[in-house]
Amino acid sequence: MPVPTEAGGLFPRSATPRPSEKRPGTATTMRAVRDAESPTFYDVGKPTCSLNLVCYGSGAEGCDLRRVRCVLRTVFPGDESFDTVTEANPNLVYTDDRFFREMRRLYGNRMCGFFRRYFSLKTLRGFRVLAYTPTTRPTVVPFDDFVLQEIMYAYRNPDRLSSTHDWIHWVFRLRCKDRRHALEFVEGWNTTRIAISGSIPWLGSSVVGIIWAATGGDPQTAFTVASFILTSSSIILALLAIISSVESSGGLSR
Repeated sequence: MPVPTEAGGLFPRSATPRPSEKRPGTATTMRAVRDAESPTFYDVGKPTCSLNLVCYGSGAEGCDLRRVRCVLRTVFPGDESFDTVTEANPNLVYTDDRFFREMRRLYGNRMCGFFRRYFSLKTLRGFRVLAYTPTTRPTVVPFDDFVLQEIMYAYRNPDRLSSTHDWIHWVFRLRCKDRRHALEFVEGWNTTRIAISGSIPWLGSSVVGIIWAATGGDPQTAFTVASFILTSSSIILALLAIISSVESSGGLSR
């Protein structure tokens, strides 16, 4: 699956000519001035590039930060040197499918935890790209929604990707001297889980009442027990919703 052209840039280009374009002969001077004024926090000459993965929570956990380290085969002089580096560093990612499988592993096993993975009423709903520097807090990068949908599709279906290195190149194109980028996992309410969680107590209490009455028990007692089960389950469901909301609270507003 090819990466859209929009994924290659961070901000839309303006149609207004720059001063260096209006005055021929000054392009080199203007570029030199911009380079001298731009802060340099990060080394962009390394053959590897890391993409931070962020999931905002609350309480003691706060922001959970993980990292995927990518490497490009094309920056090495030959396959032998590339194989030597990847064998010595097995955590390096160099193909698209492995990149998204590593993202799934880190999010599912390290960032979510057992409770959020199986019992939370909130699940992963999308992604956002964040930009930050050592002196500023993260801000949301205005990416096109189509690009973010492509990321979600690739994340959910890494085995269906037709590309091999397109997304790895995309990670390298995010690399800048003056800022770094992170991919935020955005969680939201899962309507399917909510519907199932709400239906199970009602069905369970009804089945208990019917079986109790069918086996010769007092119908009034049967449905009293069923009502108790339904009420208790509703309270537990409400507590689960509160915990889910608290566990996934935080993050950045657009």
